[in-house]
This record gives sequence, structure tokens and C-alpha cells, in this order.
Amino acid sequence: MKKPVLVFIGLLVLVTLAAFLLTQKNTQVSDNLGNKNLNVSDENPRPDDSAFSKVVTTPAPTFIDTNEKEIDPANVDPALFVLDITNKYLKLPVGRKLVYEGQTEDGLERVEITIPGDRKEILGVKTLVYVDKVWVDGELIESTKDYLAQDVNGNVWYFGEDVDNYEDGKLKDHSGAWLAGINGAQPGFWIKADEKVGDKYRQEYAKGIAEDSREILAVKQTVKIGLGTYNDCVKTYDWTPLDPEAKEYKYYCSEVGALVMETDLSNNDTIELKSAN
Repeated sequence: MKKPVLVFIGLLVLVTLAAFLLTQKNTQVSDNLGNKNLNVSDENPRPDDSAFSKVVTTPAPTFIDTNEKEIDPANVDPALFVLDITNKYLKLPVGRKLVYEGQTEDGLERVEITIPGDRKEILGVKTLVYVDKVWVDGELIESTKDYLAQDVNGNVWYFGEDVDNYEDGKLKDHSGAWLAGINGAQPGFWIKADEKVGDKYRQEYAKGIAEDSREILAVKQTVKIGLGTYNDCVKTYDWTPLDPEAKEYKYYCSEVGALVMETDLSNNDTIELKSAN
């Protein structure tokens, strides 16, 4: 009777040992997978476009501002908008002028922004006309009128633009023009009142024409340009699914109440603010 008992005990020991070794192996595999997931490369700070597009390119999004006032871009309520644009990152009093310059692969680029005080009613909202002109090596290549309005919570909305494109001093076309309410186009955010890291939103939506989108990468950034050093800046990543090469970093600073610098990520061309009144 002793021999069968010994055999049984021996088998029990072997089974226990095998189970222990299997547990250790599974633990090691789990640890290896965990370490692999933690080792995320920071070599490319730009967001993943494929994941980002799933968030911001869904048709007819609803924008909810920081004070929980809901504004649907597909059904804008004019009563939720005010006349003046006083957002801390984008102050646009009548008469304001902003000048930007930078050397690009196409030549010396100069951009002039002016606020003449004109208004255009779109979807019942009295938008402010934001005139944007671009020269390269002294030649006018683009002149646009952007239509902006601020909601009751300080978010600045983009309602469309009229575009004149030039070539060799002559009007070429109006490519890129769109207006909210026409052919399904909807307004988006130009910039929000309370930007938070990770915020994603559409800036404009006219299918196949204007689909710029944005993610907030940083707040309270310090930016140094020729005009000075600013410590309360928002860094954005702007892109469009219509052009894979069109990706930019932009910096808006409250000390100026305007965009102070932008960098084209396809070639690192940078323009910066040269003067502001």
C-alpha cells in the first residue's frame, strides 16, 4: 500500500511544480507587454492624424462652450452672439492692424490683418469683417475677408470667407471661399475663450472646400519673438484632411491678443508678428 501512496504524492508534486512554472511564465509575458506599452516614443510631438480625424470630422458636431451654453453650428441662435470681439487671445477692435513677416521657400512673405469695422450678416449673426492680405516678395497673392463673431461666453466663431487669389498681378480665382448656411456649410471655432490641452474642434466646415481642424497642444506657453517674450500663449496644431501637407503650429498670446507666430510643419517656414496696434 505504501508504493501507490508514494507514486500519488510524486505526481501531486510534479503537477504543483508545473502549475507554478506556468504561472511564472505568464507573469513574465504580462510584464513584458506592460513595459512595451509604457515605452511610448516622444520623437514626433504631432498628434496622430487618423485618430484625430475620427473625433473632429464627424458631420454636424455640437459645440459646447465653457459655461454650458450649447450652440449647434447647424442651427445657430443669433441671440447667443455679441457685437465686439474681446477674446483674450484675439482682440479685434475697429482699426486694429497686425503685420507678420517671415522668409519662406517661396520668398519673403508679408501678411497684413486689418479690422475696418465692416459687418456682414450670416445666419442672422452680424459678423465682423477681418481683412487678410498676403504678399510674397512684394507681389499680392491673396486677399480674403473672413467673417468672425463672438458668442456670449467669449468663443470666437468663423462663419466663412470671401477669397481673391492672384497670379502675376491678376485675379486668378476665388478658390477656398465659403459661407455658413450655403450648401450645408457650418461655422466653427476660430479660437475658444478657455482653451484646454487636448481640446479638439473644427474651425470650419464646407465639405470638400474648407475643413480646417485643430487640437490644443499646450497652454501657458512662453514664446519669444523679435517684438518680445510672452508667457501666456496657447499652442495649437492645425490641419485639414483636404491637404495632407497642410499642418501648422500656431501660437496665440494673451499679452498681444493675437496670433504671434506660426510654423509650417512641412518645411519649418515660420512667420511672426512684426507690429501690432
